[in-house]
Amino acid sequence: MADYAVVGFKGSGKGLQAVSKIQDAVNQNRRVATNLDIYTEHLVSNPENSTPVIRLPDYPRFEDFEAIGYGYEKADNEKIDESKFGIIVLDEISIWMNSRNWNDKSRLASVSWLRQARKFRWHVYYLAQSVDSVDNQTRELFEHVVECKRTDRAYIPLVGRLLNVFNENWGKLPRVHKGIVTYKGVKSVVDAWILQGPLLKSIYKSYDTEQVFLPDDMITESGKVVDMRASYSILPAKYINAWYSKPEPKSDTKTPDKSKPKINYKLILLLAALGLVAWWYLKPEPVVDVPTVKTEPVNVVPQKVIGTFISGTVKTKRDRFHIDYSYVFYGSDNEPFYPEDWGYAVVARSMCSAEIVGDGFSYPVTCGGRKGARPIEPNNGMIPTDKVFDISKINPFTTNS
Repeated sequence: MADYAVVGFKGSGKGLQAVSKIQDAVNQNRRVATNLDIYTEHLVSNPENSTPVIRLPDYPRFEDFEAIGYGYEKADNEKIDESKFGIIVLDEISIWMNSRNWNDKSRLASVSWLRQARKFRWHVYYLAQSVDSVDNQTRELFEHVVECKRTDRAYIPLVGRLLNVFNENWGKLPRVHKGIVTYKGVKSVVDAWILQGPLLKSIYKSYDTEQVFLPDDMITESGKVVDMRASYSILPAKYINAWYSKPEPKSDTKTPDKSKPKINYKLILLLAALGLVAWWYLKPEPVVDVPTVKTEPVNVVPQKVIGTFISGTVKTKRDRFHIDYSYVFYGSDNEPFYPEDWGYAVVARSMCSAEIVGDGFSYPVTCGGRKGARPIEPNNGMIPTDKVFDISKINPFTTNS
């Protein structure tokens, strides 16, 4: 046996889910009993369907349940087949099966019958806004809880609020009614009922969505209250279609105008939003131009040149504007060093500064070292011996031996 509590807020689709189960049962020629107003001519896909629907009172009594009998007839030696069970759909049970009426004798008899509904081969669907709105005795009948939701009350992710500025319906998701089925209220989902598209439209026509549930009482002239509740059968679609169907229009030689297809703006907006999200996450990373770093040539100075210093200098005046310098170099080993012999050039800078230039290197040289030469100050091309000066006097890095 499967007893379902179909719950949800007003407009969430409790009636739609219940009527869809009635629709399935009638299309399978199974028995149905409900306190909903059903329109069988719109309920079934086969216009020749001859399965009636039992209309229970808005507030059913024990007598009404007892009168509907078994959900299906079977032979004595036949096994019970729950797929052939009839279904009972009871809407607004929180009105007539709440805790305030717990001491009503007829209500207790109804609860007793519903507890044994499987023995009468019925599945039962109870509709209410929440499980807590009914009393504990009725709550114990629920084997499954179906929580109804609708998607068109939520906005499209990311762009829904923006589109809602232009039109209040553009930013919302397409209308889909979902029923999440859990077992005994446990969070684990055992099934999901989905209603959308043409199926949803056919169900809307199959029952009265604005039905008001009232006690069917009549007050006589003497003031006596008479209970007028009674069950009856709603005629099958076969008879209603035969009696009230509209005559088919005469064939016209003219070609009928083809109606323009409707544009589903919500679907277009949804696809556009999904495309925007996909582009955002899948777009290629921008190419970053890595600046080219120019590497300066490494100044690799030969070991022979390192440590070279100027030991002496000869200053020659070519004319009043040009002065030439000739240097005496010593290496780091305090031995004379001749750059020209090694293929190096000497660039004069000053009396105590020069630069040795070779292939791929430039090495500055200054005065220093212990081999202090005694250069001679020239005089018109002649080198007098009395003009000798000690270069160590202008070189603070050397000492006299």
